[in-house]
Amino acid sequence: MRIHSFIVLLLFSATLNAADNLESLISACADGEMPICDQISQMKQPAQPTSALDARAIAFAKRASDLAIEQEQIPDLGKAYPLIVRDYFSSEKISTENRNQWFRESSLESCAAHYHQRWRMENNWWPVNEREDPDWRMIYPHVLDHYFGFCVKQ
Repeated sequence: MRIHSFIVLLLFSATLNAADNLESLISACADGEMPICDQISQMKQPAQPTSALDARAIAFAKRASDLAIEQEQIPDLGKAYPLIVRDYFSSEKISTENRNQWFRESSLESCAAHYHQRWRMENNWWPVNEREDPDWRMIYPHVLDHYFGFCVKQ
């Protein structure tokens, strides 16, 4: 649990630093520094997947609105959890041997309930995108981290 708290703190700290940096870039652009404006424009481009996992997370995020896993910008993490884990294990990048070793359909319901309780009740926040909608691209690896760090160990 300490490692997870450290990771969250580290990510939060990095986000604050990035926000400060972005604010200074926006200010420089407003002052007429065109190369900085170009740099900001490039930052606004949709992020490209950096890995196969990220590509799956992006694809899942694109389908999220069709999956009925959020209501009024609030994610149903308990409902999304098994969908994310199943999606991950359905990847052609996961070998049959690894799928058989690590995938536990029978554990998904209790793991989803634990995850939902942990995030919604204890932390009462979740990653959001620029529209303040749940950021499924970020939630996807969080779910898998919980699955492999908590559920598989049970």
